[in-house]
Amino acid sequence: MTSYNSKIKRGIMVGLFSTVVLLSGAGLTNLSSKANAETAAPGSTVTVPKEDTSAAAPIGDGQIGVKNTHSATVGGTTYDTLQEAVAATDEANNEITINGTMPDTGTIHIGKKVQLVGGEKATIKAAVFLNDGAQGSTISNIHFDNTGSTAKQIQLWIACPDISVSNNTFELNPGNVSGQYNSVWLTGDADNIKITNNKFTIASPTNTNSWTGINVVGGGINNKLDNIEIINNKLMCPGGTGPSGNRNLVVAIGNVPKDSGNYGIGALKIEKNTVNDYSLKSTISNVHAIIVGNIESLQVTKTCLVVCRAQNT
Repeated sequence: MTSYNSKIKRGIMVGLFSTVVLLSGAGLTNLSSKANAETAAPGSTVTVPKEDTSAAAPIGDGQIGVKNTHSATVGGTTYDTLQEAVAATDEANNEITINGTMPDTGTIHIGKKVQLVGGEKATIKAAVFLNDGAQGSTISNIHFDNTGSTAKQIQLWIACPDISVSNNTFELNPGNVSGQYNSVWLTGDADNIKITNNKFTIASPTNTNSWTGINVVGGGINNKLDNIEIINNKLMCPGGTGPSGNRNLVVAIGNVPKDSGNYGIGALKIEKNTVNDYSLKSTISNVHAIIVGNIESLQVTKTCLVVCRAQNT
């Protein structure tokens, strides 16, 4: 695919039966789609889901008579919950190695630099919030299980700069619920972010809401997100039995009025990503590769949507 570079004041790029579709974008050419660009996607305003403020708490194999099969290790010391392990880190020992399914629920707030590293069957069900002080943190080789009754509207919330998210798997399936659900959410001071080599699996929404792998939420005129790279990620969309809401790999909206002359997102690079749509019929598929708007410098290279369904559907 040709590499595209553009300033987009009010644009929506939607991977619907093609790689991208542009809505009112400046400078992007040679795009095609079967979708109507003026109506294929929502407007340029993104509503921020309310954060889950409940405290992280243990679940699962902490019951009497059930052997613990999980651990979070910092500097040779093992902790029962991820929240305890985060509290135990310092500048000299900031690596947390996770094994098994951690029993935390609610939201784990991280305000210092950490390295979350997955070991054997490393799984996190809680929401993780990287806030002020977590600059330079890395997250790798972890399965983020955002399914069932414990699902969070945002599972990995990044609001600080210089974060790397790589080689993880994200599963999003909250069931028959209402609301916008996201695996990764960038906002606040989320500059210099690299999201690479991750796999996202998003179930088919049973309503008209939008479920997204990576949501880049610009902070408006006074807080522009900048230097974000989304490279070599994969979105898997299992087939559903009826019409569904939107499933997206990337949504990036700057949240600045289109006539203001400003941008809520600076440089955004989207490269070598793949979206696999396993919807049973084209008439019920609502899978998008990229939805963007109000971006100062957008580069899209080798990102494609692959339709995987029986012929004549």
